[in-house]
Amino acid sequence: MTLGVVFTRGVGLETWTELGILSREKSIYEAHLREHDVSEVVWFTYGERDREMRQRLPSSALDARIRVVPKPPGFPGRLGDLLYSVLLPIAQSREVARLDAIKTNQMDGSWAAVLCRIIWRIPLIVRTGYSVTRRHQAMGATLIRRVVYKLVERAAYRICDAAEFPSQGDLEHTVARYGIPRSRAHLVPNFVDTHLFRRTARPQQNRLVFVGALKEAKNVRNLILACARLRLGLDVYGTGPLERGLRRVALESQADIRFLGAVANDELAMTLSQYRVFVLPSVWEGMPKALIEAMACELTCVATDVDGSRELIVDGENGFLAAGTGVESLTHAMTRAQRARGLQIGRAARRATAARSLENVAARERALLRAILSR
Repeated sequence: MTLGVVFTRGVGLETWTELGILSREKSIYEAHLREHDVSEVVWFTYGERDREMRQRLPSSALDARIRVVPKPPGFPGRLGDLLYSVLLPIAQSREVARLDAIKTNQMDGSWAAVLCRIIWRIPLIVRTGYSVTRRHQAMGATLIRRVVYKLVERAAYRICDAAEFPSQGDLEHTVARYGIPRSRAHLVPNFVDTHLFRRTARPQQNRLVFVGALKEAKNVRNLILACARLRLGLDVYGTGPLERGLRRVALESQADIRFLGAVANDELAMTLSQYRVFVLPSVWEGMPKALIEAMACELTCVATDVDGSRELIVDGENGFLAAGTGVESLTHAMTRAQRARGLQIGRAARRATAARSLENVAARERALLRAILSR
């Protein structure tokens, strides 16, 4: 079987490499290739230099059976990305015609795969990391953006052969909103490589740790203020548009915060193992990969009681849920975590990630691929 994967609009191999997430994102496809259900994977990307980057990568960095088909010249900038996403089924017709199945990576740009399904009749799996319309409800969006993505989601879910959802909440929301048959909706959670993400050492840092993008949804400002109130140190791993402002908040509140930049995913397990408590203070989540990875590393995890996080944490058993996203709620939950029996909570957290292991999730997806190809 040859499986095609349409990248998120505007994202390429170069993007994944720069963000340090290539090792994580590729792993499910390499798992498919190891089991021989899939003989080749074709990534349709938006990086114009991705072919050259692919050639420079050593075989240990990316399986040779994963081929990269980049955006061709002549589609510059964001407008070019949009135009290419519509024309991809024709512009890459030779590659598309060879596929046995095709899969999306996110809803943004999914229409390229939907058009491949319509034009070439290739079985389609719509996979997303989160529901765009649920995110818009939680975070707000312009009217035109809400209308456009409602239409995009409706078309994708009505035309696809199967849909993968990372959380039960997203699945239920989509089935109710668009009326797709439950037989077409499948829970395929975000995975964690439990061989890589495990406790490798005793914690050396008597500080809290946060991993994620520094953007509004992550609510890092309130986390900084909560740390200042409790006089707790916090190490922040990640970058984003709010970094300068957050540094100013830390300075003005006299909080002990260290901004340590991004860390590559294949180095993250070793980094997490230095800490005892992980905090994810988000105002919205889909199905947070950083939280799953921290739980697999047996950290005592604190998260806000929002979609996604509440599907992972049972309060007081395998972590702690803050009742709200404000400073008071975070302070209370972080205090509980500091006083908890971390070893017991951490072991329970790791047990909770077992069903989300790379092997289990990859097996689910391969079973789904076999099912749609047998119809």
